[in-house]
Amino acid sequence: MLDDDITWLAGAQPSEQEMIGDDLVMTYIAVRKGGAADGRHDLPIELRFVRLDGEYRLKEGALSRNITDMLTEDLLIQIMQSVCKSEKSLVKQQIVVDISTLDRSLLPGRAEITRILGPPKPDPGFAHRLVYDYQLKNRVASDQEALIEIYLDDSDEQVNRIRMTYLRYHLDADLEKGKAILSVELFEDPDVQI
Repeated sequence: MLDDDITWLAGAQPSEQEMIGDDLVMTYIAVRKGGAADGRHDLPIELRFVRLDGEYRLKEGALSRNITDMLTEDLLIQIMQSVCKSEKSLVKQQIVVDISTLDRSLLPGRAEITRILGPPKPDPGFAHRLVYDYQLKNRVASDQEALIEIYLDDSDEQVNRIRMTYLRYHLDADLEKGKAILSVELFEDPDVQI
């Protein structure tokens, strides 16, 4: 995958881009709106590219500690197993994943989420919902924003649902129904088909 492919898939230029040795390093950083100035609640994703045949090709990617603290190795394994068996539609630009067998005890509770992402945005409308607003660093367009909504059960500890929008990607994971839908807006014109 080329660097231009990543930019197209993301729908945005990276927040930072630099050469480290012979590698091109692109970093997308979701910065917490109203968050700590030291960046401890930011969500960076770093992508490294190596130059082959005159083009930069993806070599590796690294998720921030905040993301890996939320998505543990065991949880990622279960998610990837479910995604491999998922229902994919290029026409609808979405993936439907059966998450009914996902071990919900692997998901962090309210205290752990707050430790990792910081205090949520005040939400007087819903007692068991944590809301986090982000903006892609160095970008100001409204389509360069991210939103994470985490719905908890009545005990306020177990995650029931996660809704997330990041750039052109939308995730709605309903753990009670055992279904997750990941959709992507690849084309600005909805009449354009693959």
